[in-house]
Amino acid sequence: MSALFSLRLEELGVPGGVSLAALAFIVVAGTVVVYGGAARPLARWLQVAAPEPTGVVLVGGEPWLLQVGAALSEAEVPVLVLTGDDGERRAAAAAGLLTHTGPLRADAVSESLEAVGARMALAGSRREELNGLAPELVVDFVGRANLYLLHDSGETNGRRAFGGRQRRGAVGPGRERGPVRSAPSRREQ
Repeated sequence: MSALFSLRLEELGVPGGVSLAALAFIVVAGTVVVYGGAARPLARWLQVAAPEPTGVVLVGGEPWLLQVGAALSEAEVPVLVLTGDDGERRAAAAAGLLTHTGPLRADAVSESLEAVGARMALAGSRREELNGLAPELVVDFVGRANLYLLHDSGETNGRRAFGGRQRRGAVGPGRERGPVRSAPSRREQ
């Protein structure tokens, strides 16, 4: 727009009209560089910067999964346990882990996931229905690439992944979802 305006000024014989386009470009580019570079430090200084999500969601309350959660919590990683079993909730609380106590629906767990800063989810329940529910509960927060199904089920139709490769995963009885990551079960190791 300033280029068109500067051409019109040049036609009218106004001195300096040609340099108006260059000046406008320098002002806009300078503003972007200054404010773009200063935005993050200024937000930190004002204490309004949102921290990067670092939390881990554990779907299920198996003893080994709670041990993983306790180790992560000890390393100051926020951990949230999602399970529908009251005994597993009590065990998680006894291990010092946060638990979601409401219904296991995506709309109900979203506040808990935000509070913990969910970045990764591990679904490791013996109950396939809970593992099958995991993508519905957490995929909007962590993404499919950060959802790991860690289960002992033989119901994978021969498809397993290890080392970060993705596959279409069996995440419940007779249900296919994907892509999700899955680690080999203890039987396969």
